[in-house]
Amino acid sequence: MNTEEKAELRKLLNDRVKHFQEKGSFKVLDLNIRLDEDRGHTTTEAEILVFGLPREFLPQLHIAWDAYEVFIGISSPYYLHNERMGELVIKARDICPLAERLNISYEFKECLDFPDWFAWFAKEFLKIPTRGAYAFWQKQAFNTEQLINFDDDQENGLLYVAAPPPF
Repeated sequence: MNTEEKAELRKLLNDRVKHFQEKGSFKVLDLNIRLDEDRGHTTTEAEILVFGLPREFLPQLHIAWDAYEVFIGISSPYYLHNERMGELVIKARDICPLAERLNISYEFKECLDFPDWFAWFAKEFLKIPTRGAYAFWQKQAFNTEQLINFDDDQENGLLYVAAPPPF
């Protein structure tokens, strides 16, 4: 990915943020619940408080997450509704830095999800502060984990059923 392609991807992502802002698609709900990950560009006051999310960057964080799911290969580029954006997001894999965990370096590999890579992507292409990106990754990881029913949940009385928020 060259300098011009980086700039093009930044512009496309920021245009997408503006588009969704104009449509009023980003919502912060005054609810004391967490959301499952099928709620689109929505965050609750509780999530902002618990995860320390930077309210002023929520639109960018949601768009960064949409693109990041394509970046790591768990979502189709067609999900971005812009073929060129999808191409550039995939091309960004070539410049992704190593992720460091327990003194082990991990090269980028599709379908691996590291907060380091989301934080890098969010900062590189949408100028989101690193702490805010890590916080958003934690929110997404926590909410996604809650959608999984594990084998021993029922015997331990922990079967989770996501209740839809009252809206």
